[in-house]
Amino acid sequence: MTEKELKNKILLAIYNRQDRLDVDFETFCKEEAIELKNEVQQGRILESLKKSGYIKALLYASGGGRVLSITSLGVDYAENLIAESLNETDRLRKEGKIELDVDEPTNQINRNLNAPIITGSTTMLSAQENFEIIKDGSVPPCFGVEKLAECFVKHLDSTTEANSNNVCMVGIFAPWGRGKSYFFKKVKEVIEKRNIRKRPTDTYYDVVEFNAWKYQETPAVWAYLFETIYKHKKVWFRFWYTLWHNRLSMMRDVVFFFLPLLVVWLSGQDQEWISGAFGLGVGGIVVNLSLKNYNSAISFIRRFSKGISFSNEMGIQAEIEKELISLMKVWIGKKHTDKHKIILYVDDIDRCSETKMVSIIDSLRTVLENEEIRKRLIVICSVDHIKLMSGIKHKYKDLFGKEEEEELKKIAVEQLDKIFLTGVALSRLDIEDQIEFLGKISNIKPTLDNNEQQALDSTSKHEGTSSKVDIITNVTDKSNRNEIYEILSGYIRTSKSEFTPRKIRVIYYRMLLANNIINSRGNRLPFSSDIFKAIFDLSCGNESELNSENDFFNVVEMAVPY
Repeated sequence: MTEKELKNKILLAIYNRQDRLDVDFETFCKEEAIELKNEVQQGRILESLKKSGYIKALLYASGGGRVLSITSLGVDYAENLIAESLNETDRLRKEGKIELDVDEPTNQINRNLNAPIITGSTTMLSAQENFEIIKDGSVPPCFGVEKLAECFVKHLDSTTEANSNNVCMVGIFAPWGRGKSYFFKKVKEVIEKRNIRKRPTDTYYDVVEFNAWKYQETPAVWAYLFETIYKHKKVWFRFWYTLWHNRLSMMRDVVFFFLPLLVVWLSGQDQEWISGAFGLGVGGIVVNLSLKNYNSAISFIRRFSKGISFSNEMGIQAEIEKELISLMKVWIGKKHTDKHKIILYVDDIDRCSETKMVSIIDSLRTVLENEEIRKRLIVICSVDHIKLMSGIKHKYKDLFGKEEEEELKKIAVEQLDKIFLTGVALSRLDIEDQIEFLGKISNIKPTLDNNEQQALDSTSKHEGTSSKVDIITNVTDKSNRNEIYEILSGYIRTSKSEFTPRKIRVIYYRMLLANNIINSRGNRLPFSSDIFKAIFDLSCGNESELNSENDFFNVVEMAVPY
């Protein structure tokens, strides 16, 4: 017997007694009448089964170990082996090479008629309609993101102390699709809960979100930045701010209008003189507004009917900076700058071109150089730091040749240190993290094995509390959601790629779409998991091995448009 066959035999034995595990491996092999050559082979097989993700085991430093439980992946593989054996037996029986004992119980063969039929690496499924709501921002939290968000907010508190003269630009760093926007969404939820509590020791944050990519080609990008901040406040604030901001100008307008009328009235003139004075007052207002708004970015209509706006004409950065100072002084009074801050969250910077991306960040930092703005404003940038470093190197590439790559990298790192006072990089996701996210979007909860359940029960008794835990039993779902979860999780485990949450979400919903398209051609129409494998391969940028003669080849093309 080869070692591979021996491992399969051991895994099947573990599968058959999965309710009676947590046993020494050597003792287990003796009880199952499995003979191993020596302790080296014993340790090698146990370690291999654990590394493959089929079992949970405790390895002894001295060799050998203890089998704790079988994983869902191990159950799938064992059932695959059983199905292969049954198919081979059925083939031999049909060929007349063996006879089935009439007294042999058939419940083992038919114990799971609703489960997918597995043949080798291919699973046969039946299409079943499932138009579940596509999740994106509504995905339940995972990877400990809520705890990290709370930690991040506390870190902001210490970073923005009132006595600090720091230019407060903070970074959230991660590749595209990792979940930077989702992480900040959780940060915002923490802030909103704190703002509701209003404890005197807490810092109060107003969060304003600005999409840098949306206006990247607009000449007045910084005017739109001002408008984004300005329009964050409610209408009543904007109305009173507009009156306060234009108070002197409005007083001059009133004087220009009423002064002629006042002079005529005091002199006791007749109706014709009063009409003339009225016309003179109106003319004075027109002249005043013409002089006041000559070459200005703020028109009379916008100033008095829609408030302040720079959206029609370009306002230079210095002018916008003055407006920002004026706005923020009204927004946050001098006495409140220690415990009240504005967070400007700038998203999608890394969707801009390299030159535009660096330009936007440099300009933001320039605005923060102003002391009055710095006391009140925190800029948080969500960005792929690798792309940002590439942009900085592109900016300075003319100063160095291609052979000075290391020097350019050093400059890029120094620039990032100068730009960002602090920041957090979202960690890379291991296999279990990726599977956890897949479970969240597919609404599949992991099944607790016996040892985990016993540990939970023991903890509950020790703490004197009761704990209700939902355990997913091996019940067939009304859709293919469970099967897609199992198949995709298997692909993720065996792939050498590192998947972001966005990529996992895209692949999962493509598989679900393919299932629904096939179902539309015939209810519960059978198809093989080769369709899902092709979708997975193409979504990862790899070549598909699916034969073009496959009945559902065009479904793959429909589900993976690019």
